[in-house]
Amino acid sequence: MLLKAGEVRRPYFAHAQSDVSCRHRQRPEYAGRSYEHLHYQNALVAWLKNQGLTARIEHTFDRGGRADLQVFVDGLSHTIEVQLSSLTDASWTDRDALYRQSVDQVTWLYGPHAGTGAGREQAVRGWALLIDQDVALGVRSHSTEAWSLLDDCPMTGAGILVPGLREAMDEHAAIMGQREAAEQEAADRERTQRRARDREEHRGRHAWSEVPYQTREAPGSIDPFRASLTAWRAFHPESELFVPRRGWSFLETVAETDHEAARFIAYLCEQIYGAGPVNMFAVTGVSNPARIVNALQQAGMVTLLEIKGVSGWTRA
Repeated sequence: MLLKAGEVRRPYFAHAQSDVSCRHRQRPEYAGRSYEHLHYQNALVAWLKNQGLTARIEHTFDRGGRADLQVFVDGLSHTIEVQLSSLTDASWTDRDALYRQSVDQVTWLYGPHAGTGAGREQAVRGWALLIDQDVALGVRSHSTEAWSLLDDCPMTGAGILVPGLREAMDEHAAIMGQREAAEQEAADRERTQRRARDREEHRGRHAWSEVPYQTREAPGSIDPFRASLTAWRAFHPESELFVPRRGWSFLETVAETDHEAARFIAYLCEQIYGAGPVNMFAVTGVSNPARIVNALQQAGMVTLLEIKGVSGWTRA
């Protein structure tokens, strides 16, 4: 930069014609962003000074990186970072972790064009703090966005107390509690269902191993040796919604005419019975039950075995 002073105009600074290293000259948009950053920094420094606090601007950390403001409050080091441009999730995560390794508290303030950074912090913590051109502060929660004058937001050792922040934290805690409760309920339900399936499988295997296949009836409310496929489906209408854990690819090895029967036999093997003889599926409407059960074995859904000279199956 050169100082120019003449007889007509007031003294001013100007770039030398050969100066191509200045970033502001190469990219004029940087100048506006830098001046905007300086505007926020000066306003925040004055706000802290009014509270008897001294801030350092553009503080460089020992581990690398630089923060907009650093201030000590109640013996705790605090970084305030004003973010005016968008950040990728990875960049935000890296910078946030770097700051938190170096100071006790970190506060991000997001400008109007830093939506991705604000969205990332809200996703992680349930809320984000915003700053506008008038240096007002806002709180964005899951459901609301509330704004306050900067002078109404005191600086404490725990951070900037923006009106509405406590409510945003409580809302996030409630949502996370509901989510954890729902996940626990789903896990408990799955565990109960798995135990029920294990008990049924154990009972089925015990029954099939102790009683000759030809002289027994399968456990349940319907006799598989006498019921037709139509009767089976009427007795288990919920089977229409069934999808096996390993999908329907095993149908590729089953004749198309037996697809309906194969779907229902897969349902019986995964949801109703834990074991049984192959001929329990030799009912009206099933032309080749052995081929279907073989397809289920190839798909890893059942295991074939032979007990007392009779071919049988158990759930895999």
